Amino acid sequence: TSVRFIDRSLAIFRLYLSLRHIYKDRLHFWTKPMLNTDTYDHFPTPLPDAHYTIDATSHFFVEYFDSAVSVGIHGRRISALVYYDESGDWNYKAAAFPVVIILCDTETMRVKAEKRVRYLLRDSDSELRFIVVTPNTMNADIRTD
Repeated sequence: TSVRFIDRSLAIFRLYLSLRHIYKDRLHFWTKPMLNTDTYDHFPTPLPDAHYTIDATSHFFVEYFDSAVSVGIHGRRISALVYYDESGDWNYKAAAFPVVIILCDTETMRVKAEKRVRYLLRDSDSELRFIVVTPNTMNADIRTD
């Protein structure tokens, strides 16, 4: 197992713990391996790193951005999500398309990811919402109520 995989897994687990602390039993959380079933075939491919709901009505995708990977590669993932949103393929129980939480491993990657999101949304009709956080800022930035 690589160090990057362990870091990614721990970051997503820390996000889960933060969310559980805030939302208690209102939170339902699934990681990528849990989403890899036919039940979630309406999700974009590749699957997000995690998906969670609050009160079963507010949906969120989690994408982990590792600074060892080029921001251009991460930008392709942002573009794919915007395209998926614009395609209208999301039709899950009439729920709005999930907010995308981009969990960055460093502050430098957070700044680059925010800039890339702004750039890719500038000419888009998508109403997709991105929240870009780091482990140090996620507690303040992930609250939705």
